[in-house]
Amino acid sequence: MALTNVLDGWVVDTGTWSTDIDESTTVLLSGSRSMHFKNTAAGSASLRTASDNSIPVVEGRSYTVWGYARADDVTSADVVLLVYWRDASLGAVSSSTVFQTELTAIDTWQYLHGVVEAPANARYAWLRCGRTNASFNAYFDEVGMVPATPHWSASRITSAQSVNDSEDATVVYNQAGSSIDASLNTGTGVVTIEVGGYYQINASVNWATMGDQARVQMALRKNGSGAFAVLGDGGASGTARHQTTGSYTYPFVAGDTVEVVVNQNSGIARNVAVSTGTYFTGIRLM
Repeated sequence: MALTNVLDGWVVDTGTWSTDIDESTTVLLSGSRSMHFKNTAAGSASLRTASDNSIPVVEGRSYTVWGYARADDVTSADVVLLVYWRDASLGAVSSSTVFQTELTAIDTWQYLHGVVEAPANARYAWLRCGRTNASFNAYFDEVGMVPATPHWSASRITSAQSVNDSEDATVVYNQAGSSIDASLNTGTGVVTIEVGGYYQINASVNWATMGDQARVQMALRKNGSGAFAVLGDGGASGTARHQTTGSYTYPFVAGDTVEVVVNQNSGIARNVAVSTGTYFTGIRLM
């Protein structure tokens, strides 16, 4: 990292520059310098983002924060990586801790990371890193923060879902997986988009049984009415388990909802199987 003095994008948060905090040209992960929080009696030594380098944020959005840390003691030797949230005037709003504990190994670079959400009234962020105990050397390198990629994943693995003959039915994906800035209602299977953009959507339905030559359709529905993309439309072969799978890329705005709708005409009700093969995922591309 390019830290030639404490004013290059960072300012002292706790401790004293040169006495408790310096830069190292020998212990580093990349580049030519790292942050060095020195072995002194100061109970806390840390740097934070300088006001002129405040990171713009949007309240309610999620952000990925990371940094690499190293220490020569891992007993009562906490290191810290956190975010200070600031309002439009750079006044304090709150803070989010990404990491604050001991590292797991001596003299080894450890990747610290987490996802945090900008609170109400937050307009800027400052990063803070350093040590929060005295009498050990700690180092930080490659510290950063970017908007997290909105996405969701879901499946149906807790119970079968019956779908009547020749009736549209929303697939209720009742097992939520990972999600950022998108919310799944596990009672209805509907996903609400929280950040607009182009999303790639992947969906699959695993039918427990299906009528031979029955027509099976799967589509995406936006905002509760009308299919905007057909992901699968074909005939089943045989009566054994049948899989319907498809993907689509589409632009959404914040507040839009999306769901997977199926229809089958086998002549009787059929079950969406309890299976990891029944899934619904989406990721924002841009």
